[in-house]
Formats: sequence, C-alpha cells, structure tokens
Amino acid sequence: MAKLSGASSVTTETLTGRVKWYDSVKGYGFVAVDDGGGDVLLHANCLRRSNVAEAPEGATITLEAVEGERGRQATAILDINTPAIDLAEPKPTQVVEI
Repeated sequence: MAKLSGASSVTTETLTGRVKWYDSVKGYGFVAVDDGGGDVLLHANCLRRSNVAEAPEGATITLEAVEGERGRQATAILDINTPAIDLAEPKPTQVVEI
C-alpha cells in the first residue's frame, strides 16, 4: 500500500471487521479488522463522505483503507450493519422489603 499523504498514487485495501469503538464527540474511533493487521482508524470525515450517520460499537463493517504515516485509515465505508437491538420487555427487578 502507498502512503496516504504526499503520494501520487494511493492503493486502497478492502477490509471487513467490527467497530471497536467510535466517539462522535472526538470524531473518530477504531475498527478491529479480520485480517489481523491491526486496527483501522475511522474518522468522522469518512462517515460523512460515505453518508453514514453513526458507527455503533459491534457493527460489522466493510471499508476501504489506505496506509498512512500513523497506520491504516478508512477512506470509505462500503457497508455497515448495526447489531440487533433486543426489543423484549425489560425483566422486572426484584424488590426487597426491609
């Protein structure tokens, strides 16, 4: 892969994995990818460019990444599937009288 900055030609790599964490206040997070090559930085700009509103923890994701000076960085999100939400009624808590 080519360097992200200062390179005339950039080679992208298509990867799949899971969102490790993403903090919308900080504007970035990380994806644990299946290739074992280390985490990929996921920046808010990449979400915006890909028309993706959020990247919830545990979501499966397919993305394109490039090798930058400080590691791999996502450049485009090709697909993201959020984890299923359990909509079952909450279980009642036990009430203990004292």
